[in-house]
Amino acid sequence: MKLILPRLLLLDLILLLTYLQGNSQVESFQNKVVQILEPQTFYLNSKTKIGGKNRIDFQIILPENTVEWYYSFTTAENKDANSASGLNLLTQLSRLVDETGISATALQTVFSPTGTYVCDAYLMNAPGRQEFYQTNEMGGWSYTKPSSYLEGTRENFKNGVIPIKQLTSGTFYLGFRDPSTTEGEWITLEVAAVVQERVTLDRWSSENRQKLYDYFSSNFINHNEASTEVCNCAVNRMISRITPSQYTSLNEIERKNYCAGVLDSCYILTGHADIKESQQDAIKLSNEIQADVLAKDFSSCADKSIELINRGYDAYNDAGWCLLFTKQFDEALKYLAEGAVKDPSNLYLRGNLAHAYLLTNHFEDAKKLYLDNKKEKLSKGLSWKEMVDQDFRSFQAEGIQSPHFDEIRKLLKIKGQKNSHLL
Repeated sequence: MKLILPRLLLLDLILLLTYLQGNSQVESFQNKVVQILEPQTFYLNSKTKIGGKNRIDFQIILPENTVEWYYSFTTAENKDANSASGLNLLTQLSRLVDETGISATALQTVFSPTGTYVCDAYLMNAPGRQEFYQTNEMGGWSYTKPSSYLEGTRENFKNGVIPIKQLTSGTFYLGFRDPSTTEGEWITLEVAAVVQERVTLDRWSSENRQKLYDYFSSNFINHNEASTEVCNCAVNRMISRITPSQYTSLNEIERKNYCAGVLDSCYILTGHADIKESQQDAIKLSNEIQADVLAKDFSSCADKSIELINRGYDAYNDAGWCLLFTKQFDEALKYLAEGAVKDPSNLYLRGNLAHAYLLTNHFEDAKKLYLDNKKEKLSKGLSWKEMVDQDFRSFQAEGIQSPHFDEIRKLLKIKGQKNSHLL
């Protein structure tokens, strides 16, 4: 059963800092107002006047990722009554757009200059446009009204700002008609769309704030109220003083030094300067424990783990595991049982406790633990049964035998281990 004392190796810290370097900023979607048709003024003749046009249309090609779009118009008796710049649709919408678009309440504040005469505006597709201009044998219009979309069509309007929220992709035609039989009119028109675009914001994402916290937390073996205060201080201080792009510009050594400086300042700011040295000593000791395990110096590993426990750190699993390999089974059972009371959900500790029961001839207690957890999964996809088999093999490699190893393997249905006690 591997050691579980909370610590990060240097490699883990480097990987974490590298991850933050490349994944620190926030990706988001932002709405932006773009102009489709610049403000322009045109003239429409009345139905009965000879010369000039009674109808005109404009092609509307919507930009990609259009969320909604608008057209604004007003009518006048003469060309100079309402200048093209008087609509200001793009400017007005740009002030109101947010992450959801433009609300109905906000739209009420968008104005178009008051018109003089009425006109008809039709939002059409290509077939509707053909109907709009189709004439009969007598030279008159074949259709009084073309096929059009109700959402964007207005009749007998003098002025207005028209929202289109359903028809947000493709090509459309906006046709205007003067319905008067005697009076021509000047019409001023502007068209704008709200478009959604992906943007990278130079601020820390919530995910990476958590990763920063985990990084600072790795400097503590004991996680308590004091360590939480220091880590929260470090995260808040860092994200308020450096942007993700500034962080990214630092090299690996500069990033580590920057984080170390932030953490040092927070020991003082939170009033916990006294725990810095003790934590550093404990981390040094815990790294020595890992080195002892790799070197199979289980006696040193056990002594150092017990020293950590006496200092108030949770190293019960480490102590128990190393004591098992020194064949001090009763002493291992004592520490593992105490650790299980403090952290009953810890599967690694429960596994080692089962081993201690087995090696101290408490077979029924061991059997219950092995069977109660047989369907569990540990870290990185390791199953409980795989863990038990690996641990038994490690014990046997160090000359630790039990007549019950094969019996437990059989109960857990671990295959391929006949006469494994002879390995």
